Amino acid sequence: MSRLQQTSRVKVLALITVLCLLAGCVSPSVQAQTSEDTSPSTLSVWGSGQAATTPDRAVVTIGVESSALQASAALSQNNKQMLATIAALQKAGVPENDIQTQAVQLYSRYDPVPLPQSGAAPSASTEPSGYTALNTVQVMVRDISALGALLDAAVEAGSTRIDGIRFEVSDPAVARRQAREAAWQDAQDKAQQLAALSGLQLGHVIQIQETDSPPVDVTIQAAAGGPVPIAPGTQNLQINLNVTWQVR
Repeated sequence: MSRLQQTSRVKVLALITVLCLLAGCVSPSVQAQTSEDTSPSTLSVWGSGQAATTPDRAVVTIGVESSALQASAALSQNNKQMLATIAALQKAGVPENDIQTQAVQLYSRYDPVPLPQSGAAPSASTEPSGYTALNTVQVMVRDISALGALLDAAVEAGSTRIDGIRFEVSDPAVARRQAREAAWQDAQDKAQQLAALSGLQLGHVIQIQETDSPPVDVTIQAAAGGPVPIAPGTQNLQINLNVTWQVR
């Protein structure tokens, strides 16, 4: 074949390709690539669901704070009070494994010293006026009905601080399922309404994210004169779902 014939053939093939493209002849590979490059439209909503639970156990932080002129005396006194407190807790029925030390601290105290000038603000002393020792334990109470009497026993044994109570449900699985179902129904209702308002149709679920609410703490003060009143009440366990649908 001559060089002129080869050139003519190339021109003819090029012309055929151009005509094919103009006529809409697109190869399957090009269609697949175009499909992959097209991101689907999505709709994302939050759904919330709650389920009422009754706490059946509590976690309480009990502490002993002791002061003395000497550091060793403050620490020694604190140790005696804390040992007596732990013994009282165990006598009240709390197992040793349910008592865990949270903090042990020893720090010096400084009393303000007034300046001789009249009306001047007091300054801090450079010498400590005493020392304070602090020891706190976290106690798991598995019988809430005995919690008031247990706190009373701890205070009588030497405890000087009750920092807070957190009520818990030992087996929240059933309540979680109920709250999750309610959250899903809430999310689905919202998504169907939004899709209808915008003239779209829900497709497959693409993504689900779940979060829940933190537990609620109750703070009380240690006081003498009868058992500490305890009312665990009920708690609302809340589940939040963020659901993303494909829409068309």
